[in-house]
Formats: sequence, structure tokens, C-alpha cells
Amino acid sequence: MTDKHVLLVGLACLDIVSVHDHYPIEDTDSRSIKQFLTRGGNAGNTSVVASQLGEQVEYLGTIASHVFSEIIEKDFQQYNVKFVNCRFHENCLTPTSCVIINATNGTRTIWHANNSLPELSVDDFSKLNLSQYSWIHFEGRNITNILKMITIIENYNSSITDHIRISVELEKAIKKDIDKLLPLGHVVGFK
Repeated sequence: MTDKHVLLVGLACLDIVSVHDHYPIEDTDSRSIKQFLTRGGNAGNTSVVASQLGEQVEYLGTIASHVFSEIIEKDFQQYNVKFVNCRFHENCLTPTSCVIINATNGTRTIWHANNSLPELSVDDFSKLNLSQYSWIHFEGRNITNILKMITIIENYNSSITDHIRISVELEKAIKKDIDKLLPLGHVVGFK
């Protein structure tokens, strides 16, 4: 195993998950089968999965200095996901997703809120020591900045022989300019 890491760039948030035996009817009360809090976000979730598969993993994103973020941080620690280069922001709320799972048919409905936490900046990314990474994965969000971050990697790759692999996730085709990421990934994932 190499001592280089896989870096996942994107969102980690708090998921408030409610499992129901049916999808709730609007303006009614119903009981959940179960409810729990967990770490969420595409990059946050992928970080944990990659770690469980035996990779040395680091998550990079912004994290609010907020009590809800402690759940995310403890979860990363439990799964050996490093987050030492994350940008922590004071006076921000942790992004949250309320997830309703219909146990009868398996559908999920998500309401997401990010009222104050800024996205990762190109300046934050440029402070990384890229020689530590073998693979960098980008969640398809904050497209303008991701394009600049990939340019930083491409410039780095042009000066070495053991190139960093780049992958991109294209989850929401309706996002402005997301198609510009398509030719930039060695691996491209669609949802």
C-alpha cells in the first residue's frame, strides 16, 4: 500500500434521517419507525466508504465550528478519515439534510439547508501539498472553483511522472457549467 492518500473534495453535512412506513401526507402527524443523526454529504460519505475499502483517505471541504459538526468529525475519526486541511469557519451553521426514507418502497426525500457555510476556496486548495495524494475526487459542486483546482493539479502533474488521478462526480446535470468537468476527469461518475 502506498503512503499517498485519496483526497475527496466536497460537502460533509449532518443528516437527520427519519424512516417511515409510508411517505407522510402533507399537514399531518405521523410517527417514524426510527430516527437518527449521521454524517452525510456526497464527499463525506464517499470518504468513509473509501476508508472502509482500505484506502488512506482525507476529506477536504469547509466545516462550521458548530456543535453539529462534532458528529461529522467524530464519524471521520471513527473511520480513519483525515480532515486536517479542512477550512473551519466561525459563526456558521453546519449544513443539514433532513432525509425521509419510505420503508415500504425504499424512496428517499431530502431537504437540504446550508444557510451560512462558505464553499471551499481555490486559495484553501492551493495550500495543499499535492505530493501527498495519488487520487483527488471532486464532488460536482462549486464548479467555477473546481475548474481552477483541477488546473492546479494539471499544472502539478505536468512536472512529475507519477500523476495524480482526477475523478469528478456529475450528480445534477442541471447545474450551470457542470458539463465543463466531464473532459477533465480520468474517471467520471454520474448519478
